[in-house]
Amino acid sequence: MSDKFTVRFDKNSILKELGDLTDLLRKAGGQFREVLEAVRSLKENVFITFTDEESQLVETFEQLIQAKQSHFLNEELVSLRKTQLLDRVEQTIETKNSEIGHAAEDKHHANQKIRAIAIDVKAKLESAAQLLKSSKKISALSCQEVEEFDLHGDTRFVVEAISDTSPRTAVLDAIRGANETKSLYFNLLGLISGEMNVKNYPDNKPATLKRKLENLFGAIYDCYNNPNESLKYGDSSTSKGNSPGYNSEKYLEILLSQAESKLVFIDQPEDNLGNNFIAEKLVSLIRKKKFRGQVFLVTHNPAIVVYGDAESIIIATNDDQRISYQQLVLEDRQAQKQVCRILGPRKK
Repeated sequence: MSDKFTVRFDKNSILKELGDLTDLLRKAGGQFREVLEAVRSLKENVFITFTDEESQLVETFEQLIQAKQSHFLNEELVSLRKTQLLDRVEQTIETKNSEIGHAAEDKHHANQKIRAIAIDVKAKLESAAQLLKSSKKISALSCQEVEEFDLHGDTRFVVEAISDTSPRTAVLDAIRGANETKSLYFNLLGLISGEMNVKNYPDNKPATLKRKLENLFGAIYDCYNNPNESLKYGDSSTSKGNSPGYNSEKYLEILLSQAESKLVFIDQPEDNLGNNFIAEKLVSLIRKKKFRGQVFLVTHNPAIVVYGDAESIIIATNDDQRISYQQLVLEDRQAQKQVCRILGPRKK
């Protein structure tokens, strides 16, 4: 919508309202001339004579017509001046309207530019605000994240995402001429304005900065994609500081105590387990687990099989590099003898 205001002037309507007498006055003027011409012709006609009284009447009539003619000439002049005035007014208004039109056009274009500048400034301010917000978030990240979750009893599962490099340090390291005493936001503004540059790259394009940051953020990504996992025990010690045997005992205890686990597969638990744990705790845990699910156990320790009351036993035999498998059940007397033979003097 254009900011254009003009004046509308209708000369014909004004003349109609005032009463346009131009044609009537012109016609009357012609009639007066015709009458005066007829009187002069009458007076000059040698065949027509007038008495003094008649001549006086003719003169008086002629003077009357001349007076009327003079009056109508004044009226015609006034009418002409009105028309001329209206013509000048019309011309002046047209000129001013044209000037107003050009001014309004210029104003309209100026307003469009102002609006475009305002939109551009608003967009830049919004981008700057978003950059400030993101800069604060990045600066707040330490890459020293530790989360603990309840696992079983007084044991907690610990997830650690720890990196020696913080995101803020990585971003600043990507900028040549970065000022570490200033905020990350300040340094990024310097990069955007061209006062600083992306290290080892010829330009400051967003894609260039992205490539640089992808290289520098590799270690940070790794610490989140592959976090360190450990167990924290009730005595505040962790699996990182305990022996493999102690940790294996804890792992098995947690694994076999979880009611949600319907199937449990354990491969050679005796490798890191002490005999006391096997005899005093592991066997008891396996017996309890049997009533909540299935336990598949691969072991070289027959004590675990027998004392754990295995429902089905598969024995692997290596006979001259030929491996064979045999399934047994403890309820079978022959199987009991074979198991006793394997156990040797430990089973009477």
